[in-house]
Amino acid sequence: MKYYKYLFKKSKISFYLNNTFSCRRNFKLLIIKKGVKVPSEPPKGFQNNQLCLSKSGYFPQTDIDETTNIYPESQHLPQSDNTRNKLFVSNEDSVNREIEKCASVEDVFKVVRINVDRLNHRHLAHVILALYELQSIFVQHYEEEDEDQARRRFYKKLLEHNEFFIVTEKIISQLDSSDSKYLGCIIYYLTKLGVKESSQLIQDCAIKLRDHLLNEFSLSSASQLLRVVFQENSVRPYYIVSDLIPKVFQQIDSIETVKDLEDLTNCMYRLHNILTSDILNNYERKIQQLINNKILTERDVQAILKVASLFNIPIWRHRFSAIISKCLLLMKNSIESCSFEEMYYLYEIFFKNQEPGDILNIIQRSAAKLLHEIEDTPIINHKNKLQLFSSIIYFSSPISKANFRQNIGQYLNGNQTLQTLISLRKVFSYLKISDNKLWNDYWNQMCQILKEEKNFEKIIKLMENYMYFSMDIYGFKHYAFEHCVFTLIQKYINEGTLTLYPARLFSSFSFVLMCSPHSKLFNNLMGSFVELSSQLTILDIFKISYSIQYSRQKKNLVDDLILKEIQEKLHKGTFKIFSKRNLEPTSVALLTKSMVIRRDFCNYLIEDMLTSLKSMPRMSSKLLEYICYNLAATKYLIPELLNLCTNYVIQHKGNIVGFNIEKIICLLYELNYHPIYDEEFFEAVIDILIRDQERMSGLAFIQAALALSFFNRLPKSLIRQIFNVEFLEKLDVELANCYFKDRYPLRVRHVLMELNRAVCLENPEYNIPWFHHKYLEEYKKNNAIDDVATKFHLNVKGYLLGIIGEDALLENVTIPYGYDIDFVYHLDKNNKITNNVDESCTRKFALLLKNNEDYTKMYVQLKGNHSLKNRHLEILGYKVKIIKRNIWDNLLYAEEKKDFINEILF
Repeated sequence: MKYYKYLFKKSKISFYLNNTFSCRRNFKLLIIKKGVKVPSEPPKGFQNNQLCLSKSGYFPQTDIDETTNIYPESQHLPQSDNTRNKLFVSNEDSVNREIEKCASVEDVFKVVRINVDRLNHRHLAHVILALYELQSIFVQHYEEEDEDQARRRFYKKLLEHNEFFIVTEKIISQLDSSDSKYLGCIIYYLTKLGVKESSQLIQDCAIKLRDHLLNEFSLSSASQLLRVVFQENSVRPYYIVSDLIPKVFQQIDSIETVKDLEDLTNCMYRLHNILTSDILNNYERKIQQLINNKILTERDVQAILKVASLFNIPIWRHRFSAIISKCLLLMKNSIESCSFEEMYYLYEIFFKNQEPGDILNIIQRSAAKLLHEIEDTPIINHKNKLQLFSSIIYFSSPISKANFRQNIGQYLNGNQTLQTLISLRKVFSYLKISDNKLWNDYWNQMCQILKEEKNFEKIIKLMENYMYFSMDIYGFKHYAFEHCVFTLIQKYINEGTLTLYPARLFSSFSFVLMCSPHSKLFNNLMGSFVELSSQLTILDIFKISYSIQYSRQKKNLVDDLILKEIQEKLHKGTFKIFSKRNLEPTSVALLTKSMVIRRDFCNYLIEDMLTSLKSMPRMSSKLLEYICYNLAATKYLIPELLNLCTNYVIQHKGNIVGFNIEKIICLLYELNYHPIYDEEFFEAVIDILIRDQERMSGLAFIQAALALSFFNRLPKSLIRQIFNVEFLEKLDVELANCYFKDRYPLRVRHVLMELNRAVCLENPEYNIPWFHHKYLEEYKKNNAIDDVATKFHLNVKGYLLGIIGEDALLENVTIPYGYDIDFVYHLDKNNKITNNVDESCTRKFALLLKNNEDYTKMYVQLKGNHSLKNRHLEILGYKVKIIKRNIWDNLLYAEEKKDFINEILF
């Protein structure tokens, strides 16, 4: 017992004060009667009419989001303490009072030995609960181990005590007389301790509890039962509790307390794969009612997070984004008092929805404070610290990210687990850390975990993390990790198990396509891919599309014929999925994005997919982000779709974050589309930009300002803010610390030049100086090419010389503020060509050649930057004339072209 005494001496706290971390577990040991250990793999099916669980299947993910498989179950008090308060009140009998005083495992088992003949089902539940609390303390203070390993280690120690088997035998012997609420506590915390859900002990308890609930239903006990049986992700648990499911759903209308709401939400979360739209809508109405009646309030943080987590499931997240935002806004005033678990769950929900923006500042401030508190504790929980840190940095300002990048060493730990390594991968990606040694050390540790991992779903997670990392840290390769993955894939191919689950094959195919598309392994996978391509899901299509994009950038792509076949299969799979009725708008948007990134948009399918979004009944921030990406990449101008986006901004401006408002305003500028209800829209845009400006990158903020300038909506306050020494110095610091030093500074400087030009020409009353003359000279010098004349240019020039003459035609003219004009000519007051440019009555004309790429698609008009150039040329005194490439190419005869030019010139 010295081991446990040392633990408590080290922690110096009783188990009443410990923080319980409730997560799904998958332990390797189980016990049955008399403490006999049996293999961890359970027999398949039912035996002797007893419950037996097996890993017989899984439900695929439906969204590209990186899921964490976490679900909030802790409370303001630790979860177990709340159970204690509900089941074991202070005036209980003497045995319960003795158990309550126990401060070690030895103390608990001493009570068991002394009172062995007096133990009833209430005492047994209390004993199991006390042991679980001690296990939680053990896990917290031995963080050098993986949490699952620490729990298994504690559980093995329990198996060394005969008293533990006395307790389990007592549980079995008293099943018939057990109360359902205590039996629910027993079954739930036994599995938390490490007893396998397939053990005879858990089977007997589960069957008995199910029978109890069929006779006398209790939401609390049903919640505990479902949390146990649904530790396996297959159809079997649904069969086990099939008679209870209608009883659960019937409780929705009768919920009147927060406690019942939590239990109901726990049940529904476990049953989420069979929830229908009617059930979800009924549940949403109940949540609205509880909020309106002040039953669910800002103090009920845990309940709110549980409700939001249920609505946040990917397959219906978009449909319920409004109620998710309402729930998060409800807890706005309680965010500062959130615990670590609460804050982490809150971040997960906010990150996946990107709204409501009004709480972002509070979240960041509260999370930073919580992170400092974790760092100041005597025993720092490295996993918690890293998880919270990986959440904070995504929404941090560029300056903060630079500081985080310099101090990254304090978040590195020599003994990493799979969970901490995944958090670290997010840190590397978000901060864009440039350190080859750090990267290689990281993936060396991943290799060790990969070699020991047997669960193929976790192997896929590791593969995906490597792919995300390689996309974020462009050009990185870790050949040892790739070799390990290739070896494992080949092993599963040889065993014939890889194609049993198409999702596994497609994940492996996308990995090999990205990393080694010319290998023999890829050729082996290609045949299976073609054979199973009819089973492609949205997520599969998305991942393979990204692999194509990455390989194309690396110039490491497969042969053209193979690529064409892959593209055809992806296109066919996309069409098949899109043809389904009632496809969620986010699914359509994700399919469209997949087509964009693999450059498959020279067809009518992508047009049909984009136009189908015009009739969607609801909008969300995440969908708005997808739409902005797809329209910006394809250059499709669809007014109805843009109106949906701008109306959403007007109606929900408190929900939109600055990152997304920059995307929509820049898209409108790019497509040269003036929104309806422009007064309300631009007012909302400016308010959001001002609120979130500190979190936006310098490039995003300047681009948004340029877009506002295009619409003549750039306020004087923002102009003064950008064109001052403080902002420009801050911008220099950001550029000095950015990751893409070869590209990002060039983009920032060029957009700043465009904004400077726009303000000088359109707002001369603000007296902003033009300070980019030297920059433009250097830019043109560095980007000069020997022959700027295209065939189109030369062809037009030939006709112009015949009409205007060489002396009166100016070619490739650069004017003040850096604009280039293809041709310049002058007309006198009689509308005749003239060389006398100094006469007051002489008019100057700018003739611009426009290619097809300079226009939007579907609704065809000049793009925003070209329209802005025309406007500025007119401010500078030019009358603008345009020759469109497609019109010119359709003129077949010389006389037609001559007449066409004459009509334009005069």
